[in-house]
Parts: sequence; structure tokens; C-alpha cells
Amino acid sequence: MHVLHVGYVGIMGNLHYLEILDFVLGWPGWDISGDDKATWLAEQKAAEESAPPPGRANPPIDVGPLDAQP
Repeated sequence: MHVLHVGYVGIMGNLHYLEILDFVLGWPGWDISGDDKATWLAEQKAAEESAPPPGRANPPIDVGPLDAQP
């Protein structure tokens, strides 16, 4: 905690060192805290691409003759 006192009047501030590092590393494109909009959009797009199309069931699982035996 960083505090500056001038007589009876005081100013108090708080520095978030991890957020400063996240800001500096964000310029080349790294998001260490995962709070940027671009990271959220990339995760949403990856989830949509991996999901099956709407109205269609998951594809059947191919069970070979050896997999079905105990």
C-alpha cells in the first residue's frame, strides 16, 4: 500500500503490480490474466467450432469387433 501524507490530509493509493505486468505484456499480445476481450472471443470461437452443429446428434462411436468383447 502506498500512502502520501501532507499534514492532516492523506492520499492513499493502491498499485496492482500484476495488472501493470499484464498491461505491458499485452502490447505484444500476451494476456497473462485472461481478462481481455480478444481472449474471450477466441475461447468462444474455439468452443463453437468444437461443438456439433445445432439439430444434429453427436456422431456414432465406432466400436470395432475387439472393443465390444469383455
